[in-house]
Amino acid sequence: MELSDTGAGLPAPGGGQTPARSRNPIRWGVIGWADIARRAFVPALAASASGRLVAVASQRADAGEIRRHLLDGPRVHAGAGAYEALLGSDDVDAVYIAVANHHHATLIAAAAAAGKHVLCEKPMATSAAEATGAAERCASAGVVLMEAMMARFNPQHERVRQLIASGAVGRPRLFRASFTVSLPEPENNIRFLSSPGSGALFDVGIYPISAARWIFGSEPLEVKAVTVELPGTGADELSTILLRFPDERLAVIDCGLTVTPRNTYEVAGTTGSISVTRPFASPPFVPAEPALELRLMRAGEVEIERFADLDQYALQLAAFHRAVTGESPLAYPPEESIHTLRIIDACRTGVYDSATPVLTDR
Repeated sequence: MELSDTGAGLPAPGGGQTPARSRNPIRWGVIGWADIARRAFVPALAASASGRLVAVASQRADAGEIRRHLLDGPRVHAGAGAYEALLGSDDVDAVYIAVANHHHATLIAAAAAAGKHVLCEKPMATSAAEATGAAERCASAGVVLMEAMMARFNPQHERVRQLIASGAVGRPRLFRASFTVSLPEPENNIRFLSSPGSGALFDVGIYPISAARWIFGSEPLEVKAVTVELPGTGADELSTILLRFPDERLAVIDCGLTVTPRNTYEVAGTTGSISVTRPFASPPFVPAEPALELRLMRAGEVEIERFADLDQYALQLAAFHRAVTGESPLAYPPEESIHTLRIIDACRTGVYDSATPVLTDR
């Protein structure tokens, strides 16, 4: 069976194989040989005591090229039919998906039908509706699904939430964030494919949008956006987003793929403010400097906290393993991803309804 972008030919929800047995170590298959798989996920898995890599599948990369990066000799599936071969393997319990964004939902559905747990690179899908369908298929199949949003495991964010809850900045009113990168030859970059899920909102904007929701602990009531498209692609290269949250709170976010690198956010309250450095990207994709830092400004004084630069990809993987084995609830459930995608949908279409439920009750 060849996978299609529409999901045609996939087994119906609940009609596939029995979910992979929770075991330790969890046996992983990697679907797609993207840079993030090679440089971040595979090293994190190699350092993990609770998981091991048994197979890699790529329809684009050469098998020999993949093997040159792997030391422990996992099985490699390459070329046409590679994804189906991996998903049909009995020795794979979970899959990590790192392919072009518009293939994510189709592959999640195929993995669920095959009884595999799924860690999928962000975005989970190219729309909230598509992500909801993928999440429902995984729930029906009894497999764990999580979007790979490693920045959620950055310790700065939880500390910001603690400080806000303690009243350190008074009543929080404003969240301001910037996440931009400067891609060389953007017209030739996969992020600007003329396909759903391309552009700055899906690649970098998703991080501060998710952070704003998490920091404020609620969903926005109103979404507005202004975007600039890269000519000839239909994908945004630069966007500014305004979110209005309950209790008269605002979030102002800018994101871009053709702008000098910026990676920061600030929460301003009635009596103080908190600023955070490097909250959305971490090594190996950015330098370890400046250090992970938080600055609390109140009453004319500045308090600085610094954080250990732990491997956020490893923390993400460990949290996923705990959910699969039942040791703890899922740290970043699909509903979180769907809410963020609803905001991105609104940025692109101008339509947003904060009252619509995310997942139907079962």
